[in-house]
Formats: sequence, C-alpha cells, structure tokens
Amino acid sequence: MKQRSRFLLVMVALLAAGVLLAGYAQAAEKQIVLRYAGNFPQKHFMTKMMEDWVKLVHERTKNRVKIEIYPAGQLYTDKDLDRALSSGAVDLGQAQPNVLAGMAPATHLLDFSMLWDDWAHFDRVMHEKGGFDIIDKDARAHNMKEIFIMPYGLTNGPITNKKRIVTHGDMKGLKIRAMGGSIAKTLQALGATPVFIGAGEVYQALQRGTIDGAVSGPTSMADRGWGEIAKYYWTMPYCPCTCGQTAMNLNAWNKLPADIQKIFLTAGREIELKYRNEIVEKENQDAYAKLRKAGVELVHPTKEEIAKCRELVQPVIEEWATKSKPTRELIDLANRERGKK
Repeated sequence: MKQRSRFLLVMVALLAAGVLLAGYAQAAEKQIVLRYAGNFPQKHFMTKMMEDWVKLVHERTKNRVKIEIYPAGQLYTDKDLDRALSSGAVDLGQAQPNVLAGMAPATHLLDFSMLWDDWAHFDRVMHEKGGFDIIDKDARAHNMKEIFIMPYGLTNGPITNKKRIVTHGDMKGLKIRAMGGSIAKTLQALGATPVFIGAGEVYQALQRGTIDGAVSGPTSMADRGWGEIAKYYWTMPYCPCTCGQTAMNLNAWNKLPADIQKIFLTAGREIELKYRNEIVEKENQDAYAKLRKAGVELVHPTKEEIAKCRELVQPVIEEWATKSKPTRELIDLANRERGKK
C-alpha cells in the first residue's frame, strides 16, 4: 500500500513538473509583437521598403517576431515620431532625418546639404569607417537604436521658370522653394531667398510667379508636373544620396534575443542595398527622362562650381557640427574621406 502511494506521489510530481516545463517552454516561444510607424503613403516605395524588411524579418525569425506596419501617419505624424520612439509609445519608426534631428542631430547628416560627394563616399563613411555607429551613438543617448538606412534618392535644383542657372551667382535674389533645414540655409549661402511652402503648393506658385524656382528631387518634380511650367533645371547635387532611416525604441531593442537583433540589422542592410541599386537610381533616371520629354533643359554644374558651392556652404555644416559630439565626429569623418576611392 505504501509502495503504491509512493508511486502515485512520484507520478503526480512528474506530471506537475511536466506541466511547469511546458509552461516555461510556451512562455519562451511566445511571439514578439512590435508596432512599426511610418509616414509615407501606402503605395510609396518607402512604405514598400518597410514591408520588404518586415517580410525578411518574419521569414528569418520563423515568425518568432510579428511586426505590424502602420504607414501614412496612422499612429504618429512626423512631428510626434521622435518622442513616440524615445518614450516607447511605438517600437519602430520610419523617419526622414529631420524628424529625429531635434533629439539626435547626427541623424540629420543622412541628408545634409553639400556633405556627401556621391553614394561611394556615403557608403565608405557609413558602412566601412563607422559612420552608422556614430549616428547610433547619438540615437542611443535619447533611448533610440538605429536599425537601417532607407535610401530615398536625390535632392538637387532648383528647377526654374524664367532664369537659366549656370552658376550660383545666377541665383542671387531669386525666391526658391526649400524644404527647410540645411537646404534653406544652403540657398541663403548661395545668394537665393528660401521660401517655405509645401510640395503641393509649388506648381501654382511657379505658375503665378510667386516663386522663381524650387529645390526637391527629380522624382517629385516629374510626378508633380513642375516641368510643365519650369523649363530650366540646375542639377546642383545638394545631397546626391538622401536617405531616411528606421529606428527602434532602445528598451524594446534590448529585450530582443541576440540572434533576432542580428537578423534585424542584416536584413536592413540587404534592403538598403536592394533599393539603392535596383530602385532609387532607376526612379531618378526615369524622372529625368520624363522632365526632358516635357521640354525641360537639364543644366549640369561643373566640378569647379560644385566645389565652390561646397566652400560657400561650409559655415552651415560647421554650425550644425556644434549640435552634438557625434555630429562633429561624423562631419570630420566625412571630410577626411572626401575624394578617396
């Protein structure tokens, strides 16, 4: 009888241990759910970039992670995204550099005017010489973690409706639409008067003559029909490699297992290269062709003119360098690497 009782006790203990271990295993395998906020329209290629990265993460983590995408400002607008990321109100965010620049000024260097020569220069600084880690350092100081760079394209111009620009001296006194930030200060340094209006207002402003031209990217100029009115396009490359970024709340990042963290970063780098090599440059060239077809003359500045404009804009860059130690560090690195192969 005693032997039978001992046997039953052992069986109950083993059963209880099994249930407990199963509970631990279930808890360990519980799917990680993250929310990912964006601000571009649903059909924009920047939103598609978010979707492609999420798909890779889901595949490589074997669905241990589920990332829910909220594009078009469904969760937070640009002006609120920095605080939402820093506080943990959202886990992941797709943002243009100026969105996080108020907290982490080094991030603005992803699209800072006259800092980058070309994609080779950008790639060397960001991925071979530690530039990405410098930006991440600034983000971490504000409870954010940089995940990957999102190529957006090219910022140049202006496209003008009356005056053909060949050198910066031709811009003196012209009212040129700017997006704010370093572009506005660049235009001032080159003699123009920056005007702050939305991209959707440019067509009518050019038509009415309330502005003389506009700076943007070729895709925006072509898609918005500015070439129907403005027939001269000075292709001064203020930022030949304009990029956005995906950042993550640092607390959420630190909770991820190390192998998942690695998947996030490697998948991000693959998506960055895919879009830069297969999509962004093609979009730019298609836009140039569309503008030429509309009768727009593309006027390309000489290397000497680009160098002169960079010299004139240097005080703007130096002013921004004072914003944080990582900002100074990254600007110095970009300057050291200029012209190298």
